[in-house]
Amino acid sequence: MKISHCLFAGGLALASLSASAQLASNHLILGFRSTSSSTNVVVDLGLISQFTSPSSSTFTISSLASADLVSAYGANWATSGAVSWGIIGTNGLRTPTNYASASRSAVDSPTTPYEALSASSLADLKAQIGAVTTAFNNAVNLGGSVSTNSASTVFLPGSWSETEDATPSVSFGWLDTTSFQNVLSLSGGGWAVSDLYQMSQNTEGVYIGSFGLNAAGEFVFSTSASTFSAVPEPSTYAAIAGVLALGFVAFRRRQAKALAA
Repeated sequence: MKISHCLFAGGLALASLSASAQLASNHLILGFRSTSSSTNVVVDLGLISQFTSPSSSTFTISSLASADLVSAYGANWATSGAVSWGIIGTNGLRTPTNYASASRSAVDSPTTPYEALSASSLADLKAQIGAVTTAFNNAVNLGGSVSTNSASTVFLPGSWSETEDATPSVSFGWLDTTSFQNVLSLSGGGWAVSDLYQMSQNTEGVYIGSFGLNAAGEFVFSTSASTFSAVPEPSTYAAIAGVLALGFVAFRRRQAKALAA
């Protein structure tokens, strides 16, 4: 998989946090939770426009540090099946445009767009996202647990999960939990992929792009989910070529014997 080496530390978010310590409403928010821990790892991914109008079709996001996931959930965070993640965001307008991720059951299995929501429903979802934004800013401004690995990451004692779980089986009041939560079980390698949807008034979710996370903690955005499809390593191609070569040699030998007979 070819990935641009253009790294984003939350884009403008890193500079913004350093200067004003504020997560703005027009940023995407990445959240992690675990069934075995009350700690939430919440990451400011930066301006939404970086993803709706990206300068590169595929790029790595450096605002997520795998060390933070290890610290919060242990070395097996990617394989335990206890940790899940999702992404939310809003432009904060009176009649907002919101953003939410939907997890893929497999890399090559497309997700179903979120259903159309009314203006009042979108406003309520915006309020839920705002609650997470407030918790993030309080952690930064009031001496909470801010990551030493990334200025865009805070550790919250349940603020993400409590807001998400306010309505049973529905994340943040309006998102199907099974679709929203991407449960990590990467024991076989590969990528955990979630699609990002834009949600506007009375309009079915519009696909923006996909986020992929691997067991090494590499977090990548791409405008095409096919970026994360399994591609054989060079060593695999070499092995296949070797098998084909041996098969060809055996075929020629059998052919030669047949002619000699």
